[in-house]
Amino acid sequence: MVTPLHVLVVEDVEDDMILLLHELRRAGYAVTAERVETAAAMSVALEKQSWDLIISDYSLPDFSAGAALQLMKSQGLDLPFIIVSGVVGEETAIAMMKAGAHDYLLKGHLARLAPAIERELREAQIRREKRQAEAALLQAYEELEIQVQQRTAELTATNARLQSEMAERIEAGKLMGVQHGVTLVLAESATLNEATSRILETICQWLNWSLGELWLINQDADRLDWVCDWHGSENTFPNYRAATTATHLHRGIGLPGQVWESPQSIWIDDVATAPDFLQAQAAVQDGLHAACGVPVRAGSKVLGILIFFSQQTQPADRGRLGVMTAIGSQIGQFIQRRQVEESLHQLAAIVESSNDAILSTTIEGQILSWNPGAERMYGYTAAEAEGQNLYHLLYPADAQPTPFPLDEQQLLEQFDGCRSMHQTKIGRMIDVFLTISPLKDSLGRMMGISLIARDISEQQAIERMKNEFISVVSHELRTPLTSIRGSLGLLLTSAIGQLPPMGQRMLEIAVSNTDRLVRLINDFLDLERLESGQMDLVRQNCNAAELITQSIELMQAMADKAEVTLSATSQPLTFWADPDRIIQVLTNLLSNAIKFSPPGSTIWVKVEPYHAQTDRTMSPFLSESVLFTVQDQGRGIPADKLESIFGRFQQVDASDSRQRGGTGLGLAICRTIVQQHLGSLWVKSTLGEGSTFFLALPTVLTR
Repeated sequence: MVTPLHVLVVEDVEDDMILLLHELRRAGYAVTAERVETAAAMSVALEKQSWDLIISDYSLPDFSAGAALQLMKSQGLDLPFIIVSGVVGEETAIAMMKAGAHDYLLKGHLARLAPAIERELREAQIRREKRQAEAALLQAYEELEIQVQQRTAELTATNARLQSEMAERIEAGKLMGVQHGVTLVLAESATLNEATSRILETICQWLNWSLGELWLINQDADRLDWVCDWHGSENTFPNYRAATTATHLHRGIGLPGQVWESPQSIWIDDVATAPDFLQAQAAVQDGLHAACGVPVRAGSKVLGILIFFSQQTQPADRGRLGVMTAIGSQIGQFIQRRQVEESLHQLAAIVESSNDAILSTTIEGQILSWNPGAERMYGYTAAEAEGQNLYHLLYPADAQPTPFPLDEQQLLEQFDGCRSMHQTKIGRMIDVFLTISPLKDSLGRMMGISLIARDISEQQAIERMKNEFISVVSHELRTPLTSIRGSLGLLLTSAIGQLPPMGQRMLEIAVSNTDRLVRLINDFLDLERLESGQMDLVRQNCNAAELITQSIELMQAMADKAEVTLSATSQPLTFWADPDRIIQVLTNLLSNAIKFSPPGSTIWVKVEPYHAQTDRTMSPFLSESVLFTVQDQGRGIPADKLESIFGRFQQVDASDSRQRGGTGLGLAICRTIVQQHLGSLWVKSTLGEGSTFFLALPTVLTR
């Protein structure tokens, strides 16, 4: 089998190269060869193609075997390098072998050439395979190193992730634990005072806070009051606690006040660097650094503030802050629930101890609850009354039936704030005053009725006796007074010019005081008849402009005498009323205005359409109404008298009744008349500038 062989021959004698090639072919090699004589030629040949081996003469005119060997090595080649030369010493041969030559042959012994080449080719192949194995091993090592590094990085990242997850799970466990702990404390506590210290301890121990405080809002004083704190046994924080314990803070002051004003949770990494932290010096002296404030709220209402401190600086932790905010809301709901329960206990105690009958029914009238006051008033026990129909139980058989079920509007319009006659268990009829309100479900739908009944039988009997007494006395007084007034009038008329001035004056005073006493009795009787319902109102369509004109005509003489101008501005508005009573009100208002107006002033009277304001407390029937105003330029009315002047015998100045001739009942009569028309009467006044009286009456009677 012919073996191909590429040989680079470094030889200056061509015949010697032919001899070498002949020997190689004879040994079975298909030789491809090139001869070079210089270093430059050898460099070109090495770069031009790859060679299986190099055969070199030891010495050439311009080159040598040693130089050729170094040139091969400089190009990073590892080829079999065999020296074939004439006569060379043993020392030279050894030196060349040490320099890297693989064999040394004499030109006279070329029979060794083929075996040497075969051996060196085999050795070269072994070296190549070794280098390849070493390279592969190095590459495998490097790849393994890279994989180890990658795996190490992955393990490091995984370890960091696991540590982070463990920390998160530990933190989540703490957060769940503190919520569970607070829930348990609240469930086991009957009052806030019982729960506060345990709540602070639970939060501090679970979340590693060193000190916790609770502040509650004092609604009456509009401030925060310190309630209590908790701290571990290893540090008592004397400086900070001495500066804050049992103190008060206002909105926006200190961390508690800032949380109240926000109202959001606030985290401070280090109070030592917080510019506006109150008591920062005392806190730092005690080693307190991080701080957190959380609102205690029920819905949108802030009830208090939780404050916590740590002895390390800590950046804000959103998860922890969120859980603490939720705990603040949980505590706020607990406080609100306890307040509601306390209110319910108080309300239940009031209901139980009330002398009034307090009961509730379904909208069909079935009695659901019946308090001890109802038992005493009606004689039925709760067991006897509950489940019965209210109408069947308390009204006589011949009473007009109540149309159950009731709706809310019907309930409030027909039954709230009214008197009724109820029948007790023994059949006695009692006079009661009813206060009724609807009971509603969570959707605002009426589901029942709450009713309070007060026995006014004795009160009504006393009132009737009083009214009868006053009426009898007034009638008995009016008859002789009328006779006295007539006699005094005749005497005054016939005695003009016949009595001395002093006697004449005394007679005039007697006539004036008799007139005043008659007016007082008449006003008193009118007021009693109005309030007792004995005076019937004759309602009809009234023209507002005509009533103003008639009222001014009646008062014009009085105005002229007082040198006061009456000015009217009216519109042809119509409304439903008793015209005589409305004129009585207008003339009374004009009379008062004239009495208290200085000479030369003006009194304005006008009427206009009016829509009652929803923010003003007045009759609900004035959504569509007419508004009369009487405005004067008098001395005005003090603010504390604006309402009291509508009471009986109430005047701005006690001397007015003597100086102005009033009875003190005029405005009381006016307001009673207006109220019977389902209207409103009120006044606005500025001292030194005058007063304006407002009279609002519904255009259509709706009840």
